[in-house]
Amino acid sequence: MSSRKPRLTIFSKLLIVILIVAPIAYFGATYMQTGEFKIENPFKKDESAPTPSTDVKPQPSSPKPNSNQADQTKIIQLEQKVNSLEQKIKILEVQVKTLQSQK
Repeated sequence: MSSRKPRLTIFSKLLIVILIVAPIAYFGATYMQTGEFKIENPFKKDESAPTPSTDVKPQPSSPKPNSNQADQTKIIQLEQKVNSLEQKIKILEVQVKTLQSQK
């Protein structure tokens, strides 16, 4: 009889990785991301999530009466911001040209 050391096959190495190394890597990554070590049951049904029901019909969304005016004021604010940024760009371009001409 020979006293030969048993060898690991590729399949057994894969099982070791799947059963031991992969969970350690997963929990290590979640700990690094959240800073907490917690194990949640992945098969637990989330009771806080609403369950879809076929009896409820979606109501058509009615447009808000002031949405058009709110949109217009938002557009005006954005246009003013764009104009002020364009003015700042022009000022900075002039500064760059003066600095380049000084060299």
